[in-house]
Amino acid sequence: MHVKSILLKNFRNIASQEIEPNKRINVYSGDNAQGKTNFLEALYYVNKGRSFRTSRDKNLIKWNEKYAYIAAELSTRGKNFLVEIGISSDGGKLFKINNKKCSYSQMFSLSGTVLFTPEDLFLVKGAPQQRRAFLDNEIGPSFKEYVYYLRQYKYTLEQRNNLIRNIARNRKDLSTIDVWDEQLAGYGSKLIRHRLFILKELSNEVNLIHVKLSGGERIAINYLSSFNLTEKLKEEIIKKDFLSALQKKREEELFRQQTLIGPHRDDLKFVVNGMDARDFASQGQQRTIVLTLKLSLIKVMSKWHGDFPVLLLDDVLFELDGKRRKFLLRELEKDIQVFLTTNNTECFSAINRENIQYYVVDSGIIKERG
Repeated sequence: MHVKSILLKNFRNIASQEIEPNKRINVYSGDNAQGKTNFLEALYYVNKGRSFRTSRDKNLIKWNEKYAYIAAELSTRGKNFLVEIGISSDGGKLFKINNKKCSYSQMFSLSGTVLFTPEDLFLVKGAPQQRRAFLDNEIGPSFKEYVYYLRQYKYTLEQRNNLIRNIARNRKDLSTIDVWDEQLAGYGSKLIRHRLFILKELSNEVNLIHVKLSGGERIAINYLSSFNLTEKLKEEIIKKDFLSALQKKREEELFRQQTLIGPHRDDLKFVVNGMDARDFASQGQQRTIVLTLKLSLIKVMSKWHGDFPVLLLDDVLFELDGKRRKFLLRELEKDIQVFLTTNNTECFSAINRENIQYYVVDSGIIKERG
C-alpha cells in the first residue's frame, strides 16, 4: 500500500494540512509536542479506524473545534481508494470509501499499517495484556473474521461475567450458565484458532530475521493458553477443551465472580536459545525481538494481502544500536512506504535522495525541507 495524499482538518493540533508523501521514506523532525506523532496517528486512523493513543475520539478534535476530518488517497494492488473519516464532538463518526458510507469493520479491507512506538519495547517483559493487544490490535484486524469473533467474544464474556455475579449472590439459575458457556467456548475457540494460525505464519519469518539481527540466536514464540489444549488448530477440539475447563473452574469462578479462562487470559512467551526472554533477555535482546516482530509482520501481511503495509515508526530509531539501526534502514529502502518521526536525521545520509523526503513540524504546521 502507498499513501498518495492525505488531508487533515482540525486533527489534534493540525488545523489544515495536505501532503503528497514520498513513495518510500518520509522523515518528520522537529521539537517535542509540535505534532509529529499526531500526524502518524492520523495515518494509523485511516487504516485502522481508531487511534493508537486514545480510546476517546473526541480527544482527536482540535481544541474549540466541532469536528475533525481525514481524507487519504491510498493505492494498493493496482487500485486507488479514497478513504474519508469524519469525527464529531458530539460523538458521531462517519467512514467513507470512494464516496460511499461504510461500516467500521469495512475499514480493515485494505493492506493496513504496521506501527512501531517506544511502548512496543516493553512487549517482551511487559504485562500479558500488552502481548494480547499485539495480537488483537496489530495483527488480528488483517482478518475480518478475527475482528468479528473478538467483538462477539468480548460481548459474551461481559454477559457471562454479569451472570456469574448474579449467581454468586443468589446461588440460583445455575442452568442458564451452560448457554453462555457454549457461546463463550464457540467464539473463544475460533479466536484461539486464528491466533495459532497467525503465530505459525509469523514464526517462519521471525526465525529468519532474528538470526540475522542477533548474530545467530534462535527464537520461538509460544502461545500460553489459560487451559490445556490437547490439539492445536482444530477448532472443534479447542472448543471441547474449553468447555471442559469451564466446568472444572465453575466453583472457583463463582467464588471470584469472574471468568478465569479463555483468550482474554492467554499470553505469549518469547524463547531465545531455549530461555524465557521475560527472565533473561537484555535490553538489546528485547529490542531485537520487537524489531524482528515488526519486520516479520510486514512480510506476512504482504503475503496475506498481496501488498506491503505502510510502516509507521514513532521516535524509535535511536532506541536501536548501530547494528540494528543499519539493518532497519536497509529494510526501509525496499518496496515499503515509511513514515517516521525523529529529532536526528544524520543517519539517513546513505539513502538514495530520490527515496526520501524530509519534513519539519512546528506548532501543527508541516513543511517540506529541501
